[in-house]
Amino acid sequence: MDPLADKVLVCSAFIAFVESTHLNPAHRSRSRRGWSSSLSRAELTITGMRLLAASKKIVIAADNFGKFKTVFQIVTIIALLVTDAANEWSPWLQNLFRPWVTGFAQIALWVTVALTAVSGLIYLWRNREIYLSDA
Repeated sequence: MDPLADKVLVCSAFIAFVESTHLNPAHRSRSRRGWSSSLSRAELTITGMRLLAASKKIVIAADNFGKFKTVFQIVTIIALLVTDAANEWSPWLQNLFRPWVTGFAQIALWVTVALTAVSGLIYLWRNREIYLSDA
């Protein structure tokens, strides 16, 4: 898959979660909008950096930490989609899966936020000469 297409899909999913409230209905507006928009902005920032590097004929390969972060983002997106879909399940399935699926999605979400922040900082630090040369 094209790395840019990968980022667009991940950003699209996190932007779509801005209005989704099944994970934490008590904090409908602040909780989801905060982390979701932050993850989207971080991904778009790194994509912008990659495009800037490409315009300078510099290829920046993804490192293992970034790949791990992307896999965890996808796991989180799936967990959040399952959590949102749980309202449509039959009651016995809701009783069986909802307690641990919701908890897993919440943990995965915050781990993803941390991994995205750390990965972005590492990426910016390692490639600082690309954007500092234009300053």
